[in-house]
Amino acid sequence: MIDWTYSEGVYELTLARPPCNEIGTAMLADLRRFLDQVDRDAHTLILRSGLRQGFCAGADLRELYRGLSDAPKDQHGPQIRQFIDAIHGVMDDLDMLPLTTVGVVHGVCFGGGFELALTCDVLIAEKTARFCFPELRLGIIPGFGGIPRLRRDVGNGLIRDLLLSGRSINAKKALAAGLVSQVLASGEGITAARARGPDRQVRQDRARGRQGLHQEAPEGRAARRARAVRPPRRGPGAAGRPQALRRVHRPETVPAMSTSLDTLIRLAAKRFGADPAQLRAEDDLFERLGIDSFQAVELISDVEDEFDVELPDYELQGIKTFAALAQKIDARR
Repeated sequence: MIDWTYSEGVYELTLARPPCNEIGTAMLADLRRFLDQVDRDAHTLILRSGLRQGFCAGADLRELYRGLSDAPKDQHGPQIRQFIDAIHGVMDDLDMLPLTTVGVVHGVCFGGGFELALTCDVLIAEKTARFCFPELRLGIIPGFGGIPRLRRDVGNGLIRDLLLSGRSINAKKALAAGLVSQVLASGEGITAARARGPDRQVRQDRARGRQGLHQEAPEGRAARRARAVRPPRRGPGAAGRPQALRRVHRPETVPAMSTSLDTLIRLAAKRFGADPAQLRAEDDLFERLGIDSFQAVELISDVEDEFDVELPDYELQGIKTFAALAQKIDARR
């Protein structure tokens, strides 16, 4: 589930559970074993994913559901409590490590995976990285300590955006908000992390923030873990969203869709090794390119960079053809 190496005061911990490092009981057990053996003379921990799909897609809810299906109903509550407490214990201990933790993020960083990344002192994002709390769309809040950690690290504007909309943000917006320290090309994040030396100032600054986070009374932590919340209020489609959450459209003239479509097809062909001459506007891009949703994140990152637009997740639901995606691009330009 995870691998780690240690050399000259630096740990490299690599998440390696296909398809996208979902956090289940086995991974939690591995993380606990790692935490129990950490050399206190170490000065740096680099946390990264060894999978191309992304950093981490969050908690393994399928595993949790299977466990509940096999258990009597009166055991459902205790089992869920045990799972949540185990995740909190691991993330709290990662957060409190007496060394500088550097997270290297690419691709999907969703839900519990986002909360895991927030335990790091420094985040380095590759340009394909996307951050999101998708559980908000199901009417539940991030339950593993992510909200207080997010409040510790970034401004209220971004927090409200993420928690009220449930949408994802790309690496560029994460950099502008101060969530990540730098954005690099694919494959360069780990090189940058390894090049960092011991950073005592980062450790001191974050230690002060950790004191406030972890001085919360035990009953407060228990309430935070157990609290059930109502679904966020939603207006009728995009028109019902707060004005602050809408992207401000630039006034310049929008090019003809054929230009966007041609560029989109070129980007997709380059990313996935296809022949652009064989791709058509009406093609189902998933079937035609043979890609999954994780790979689609990479394509959307390319599109946002090329056209200098932001494509919110809620606008991409149900989009399958090149023509439909090109129309969304034009609407955002």
